[in-house]
Amino acid sequence: MLDTLILTTRICVVMLAFFAAYEDVRFLRIRNAVALMAAVLFLPTAFTLAPHALVAHAVTGLVVLGVGFGLFAAGLFGGGDAKLLGAVALWLPLSVLPSFLLVMAFTGGVVALAALALRRLPGLAKFPPLWAVKFGDKSWFAALSRGETVVPYGVAIAVASAYAFLKL
Repeated sequence: MLDTLILTTRICVVMLAFFAAYEDVRFLRIRNAVALMAAVLFLPTAFTLAPHALVAHAVTGLVVLGVGFGLFAAGLFGGGDAKLLGAVALWLPLSVLPSFLLVMAFTGGVVALAALALRRLPGLAKFPPLWAVKFGDKSWFAALSRGETVVPYGVAIAVASAYAFLKL
């Protein structure tokens, strides 16, 4: 029964990450409540861990959150991205963290290349304004159609969280 609860909360966290990715593309914003829910869902798992493992998870989450806020302060990352990243990292043992970060960086690079392609390729340049009309003025597509270079990193965090949770 406890295993089922933990598996269910893991699935919920991945679903939350993909919801955050959708919101990031749709509004270029990730709500604080999404990251908070991902962190709070860790509580059932926390009760099953040995004290040293719980401390390791907490330290991992806090360090990743701190690095995320450092990237936010440098203007390289969004605040919602940093909070979501810290909440997801809370779930990960140190052994999974490097592969999680590698998948996240790779996926973020693919999304960034897609942004550049959508902005610069003449054949694709007509599509962002159409997507901007469908998704609204605050969307990633609207930002691209205005010539802004933004990357909804929530997409990379969601893909990496799905990968990492499959490894758990």
